[in-house]
Amino acid sequence: MNIETMKSVILVILIAFSLLLTVALWNYQPNFNQADENKDIGPTTLEEAGGEQVEIQNLVEPAKVVYQTQGSYYSYADPNDRSQLYEQMKQWRLVNINDNPSPPELEEGDRAAEIIFPSKLPLEVLNHIFSIKEDLPEEDSVFDRIFVVHEHDSESVSPYMVYIMDTNEDENPTKVSASLTEEAATQLFNEVDNHEMVSHFRLDDWSGDTGDATQYNHIYLPADKNSYPTEVLQTNNVPLTPLQNFLFPASSTIRQSYSDSVDRRYVETFRVLDVYNDERLMKYQYKITNQSPYWTQYELFSKSVNDMNNHFGWTNPFRLENILANKDKVSYRMYYNGLPIYEEAGLSTISLKYEGSSIQEYIRPLVSFFPVPYENGEDSSVTIESGEEVISKIKEREIALEDIDDIQVGYKLTEQSMRLAYSLLPQWYIKIDGEWISLFSEEITQNKEVS
Repeated sequence: MNIETMKSVILVILIAFSLLLTVALWNYQPNFNQADENKDIGPTTLEEAGGEQVEIQNLVEPAKVVYQTQGSYYSYADPNDRSQLYEQMKQWRLVNINDNPSPPELEEGDRAAEIIFPSKLPLEVLNHIFSIKEDLPEEDSVFDRIFVVHEHDSESVSPYMVYIMDTNEDENPTKVSASLTEEAATQLFNEVDNHEMVSHFRLDDWSGDTGDATQYNHIYLPADKNSYPTEVLQTNNVPLTPLQNFLFPASSTIRQSYSDSVDRRYVETFRVLDVYNDERLMKYQYKITNQSPYWTQYELFSKSVNDMNNHFGWTNPFRLENILANKDKVSYRMYYNGLPIYEEAGLSTISLKYEGSSIQEYIRPLVSFFPVPYENGEDSSVTIESGEEVISKIKEREIALEDIDDIQVGYKLTEQSMRLAYSLLPQWYIKIDGEWISLFSEEITQNKEVS
């Protein structure tokens, strides 16, 4: 074979090899697979998987109710008693609405009840909680506390007045006042005698700083230690198909891919749905820019509730955590035994972010929790630190009291070995710059008081 013939043979081999590579590349899709429509997909709605619809009033239950009697402060030992009171509050009828009231003048010996909500709420939410026949102010106002005060010299039909307040506003924190029937007020104040109460003190009173006389955003702490139940939870998977049906257009073609950063990814033109954290969380993004309308806080809140209800998205007991109108974002937190659940993995929170009228981002857990009875059949509880111990710990960690927005007992969700179950352990949390952090970071051990 001469050199020219050899060159021709090598050229033919190279051309054939190139054609094979081209065909292989045309037919090779390394990451994406068409969704298998014939595959057994299980439940097609979250309702079939245990998801629920929830009304607005059930998402805004108070975080604490404090009673002032003869200069002393009391609150419920059992958070479930507070939930029962809230059910009674839903029957209240508010009359004689005043949209330009003066703040209440609370004297030391006055009888009063302070109802504290976990986040600022739009004023329109009052229409979902109470029976109100008169119009509320149309301005985009918010409130975070309700004071019920027995005013001895009141000229109203009832001597009991309700003050709806935004306690972080300096000029006039009272947004609305109204009269409450004597029957409802008597039932409210009888709670102190009918339930186990825990004595409390105000944080600023303990520190020696009485503050401004117009200050109403007090933080209350228990004078003594208190016990809370512990829980063991197991999980059910929240099916992804109903969420895909809700988030993606019915006529869309969805591609599935895999990568190192997520467990699974579903893609359709402008939409991406990521499944991650061992398929326990999802994050949906709509990657197209819309002109965002001006949302009032109430409109944004209502929109998020409607969207969650449209796909039966409440797969555990959640309550409102925050409305961030400047970011068009609403977040919710899971509760158990009347206490919020905190953890770093995102398994106890839901958030929805909007652009235009569309959900731009939706982050939620893909697991739901259910309790497991203890082996011996007896309930377990943990005694946590008193208010004075909480303050000592704050000083030990060199946290300035004025930097603290709130202090709350919550559950820490802790994963047990092999991911077979989770523990709910009660402990103290403090809120700084909008973030909740554990105050006593050490784990609960056998040295803790367990009963």
